[in-house]
Amino acid sequence: MKLCPIVATITVKVPEELYEKMRKHKEINWSEAIRNAIMEGLEKVEGINDLLQSKPELYQLH
Repeated sequence: MKLCPIVATITVKVPEELYEKMRKHKEINWSEAIRNAIMEGLEKVEGINDLLQSKPELYQLH
């Protein structure tokens, strides 16, 4: 028996116009697209945080 990882469910609100456009593209897995966008955003933020922690002189206020 294969165990599934525990996952959290979130709700994303989008404007009606965007939703209508999304509905026209049933070939796209929107959950996967949103999940990938979140991961990419986190990677960017975490990369910036790592850079700032390794080089605190970059964000020191004078």
